[in-house]
Amino acid sequence: MTSLLYTVLIIPACLVVSIYGQGSDHSQGPYSGQGKHSGQGKQSEEAPEQGQCVRCCPQDNPPGPQIIALPQQMSSEKGDKGDPGWPGPVGVRGPTGTHGPPGLDGARGPRGPPAPNATRPQAAFSVLRASPMFGGDRFQAITFEHQFVNIDQHFNNDTGVFYCMISGIYHFSYTLHTYNGYESYVHLMKNEEEQVINFSQSSGRSIMQTQFALLPLDKGDRIWLRLAARNSTAIFSDSKDFYITFNGYLAVPQDYELSNIIPQKTEPNKANVLD
Repeated sequence: MTSLLYTVLIIPACLVVSIYGQGSDHSQGPYSGQGKHSGQGKQSEEAPEQGQCVRCCPQDNPPGPQIIALPQQMSSEKGDKGDPGWPGPVGVRGPTGTHGPPGLDGARGPRGPPAPNATRPQAAFSVLRASPMFGGDRFQAITFEHQFVNIDQHFNNDTGVFYCMISGIYHFSYTLHTYNGYESYVHLMKNEEEQVINFSQSSGRSIMQTQFALLPLDKGDRIWLRLAARNSTAIFSDSKDFYITFNGYLAVPQDYELSNIIPQKTEPNKANVLD
């Protein structure tokens, strides 16, 4: 700070002295031709002669240019760091970059709790017939001798009827084998109403037929297969190969929350998704 103060005060003083010295020349100064120097630092009482100058300065400081020696190199101490400036305006948004490569597969998460489906109402059956059956003068319910599945015994093999004990939507399917030389004519029945049919004309070829349906049932409804009342009608099966089958199960219980059966789709966390 001392060097800086020296620079600020000395340099202007040198300039003033130099300019004044140049103006004190006898032939060009502002007082040229108006008086003379007394040599005592005071103005002479005598009137100045033309061409002389008047100067009120000591004898040991004669008029004229004054030369002051200045250092060849001047240094100053480093000042304090200034305050940060205001932030500039936001720049133009750059172009969107390309998508990066897919990341590595994450670690397998912990096993979740048991699904609520384990406690949902259940009903299912799958039964088989091991002998042929022929039509006659009246409708007949197709009966079955064997079963794969019969939860809570809702299906009766002797009558060939499934008794609905749980209201809801059920899926049913059945498979038949034609009897050579006979036509097949079988309806899936809900109580006494026809729902779907399997039919084929008489031929010498063996044909496998399948039918299925989704039906809404109320508690107490009956589902069964009915063979047409025709003497020309027959279906084939034997004890070695079961050609006639009948299946059904409860797909959706009535008044049961679908969220307990079907996992709901969830939206991804957008904060973790790259543009």
